[in-house]
Amino acid sequence: MTNPKNEEDPEKYEHKNVHMVIPGIIILVDANSCEIVAGSELLAECIDGIFHLRFPTAAGYGAEFVAQPYTLGDNFSRFIVNGVDTQYVKEVQFETLPVVKSQDISTFVFPRETRMTPSGLWPGYVVDATPELIFFIDCPFHEYAPFGSPVFNVRGQLVGMCYAFQSRIHTWAVRKLKSCFDQYLDEEQSKRICYFKDGVQISGKKIGLLE
Repeated sequence: MTNPKNEEDPEKYEHKNVHMVIPGIIILVDANSCEIVAGSELLAECIDGIFHLRFPTAAGYGAEFVAQPYTLGDNFSRFIVNGVDTQYVKEVQFETLPVVKSQDISTFVFPRETRMTPSGLWPGYVVDATPELIFFIDCPFHEYAPFGSPVFNVRGQLVGMCYAFQSRIHTWAVRKLKSCFDQYLDEEQSKRICYFKDGVQISGKKIGLLE
């Protein structure tokens, strides 16, 4: 997936497959396909033009699927993966109410010996926030977080997506994501995305909290 430099000749690159946790969020799920959105920076990691993904099944992680990423506006990328058994794959629930300073949140942390939780989530809080687009959080993160790792509130609903780390994690707010979806997805797709406001569902497929 990435091409590290040749140690003997820095101008040459060697193709090498690298296993990583793909950051991003699943926004739509159908009977045998799902759609993933991540940060645009992830595209630079996709040297050969495709990602090979595995999804959870009853027996662990199943067969490998090939996904080609596309740009989604200036700040995001998009994957459509077909042929997936979506029984164990669910779309995220977006909380549209803006986060506020000192609000409790959690991020996904790739398992480390010093950072292990049953859910894979690690608690943190909002350091600062603007009403519309970005906020900053203090929370442990994994090395791929700036490529689009999700941020959740205490109800498990998505409140943002990480896009940079500069002494603290910079995060796009849901309003930024929604604006992009409204502009670049077709109307039918946009209507299917699950949006909540203060914990009450306002659009998308009818589901219960953390169904």
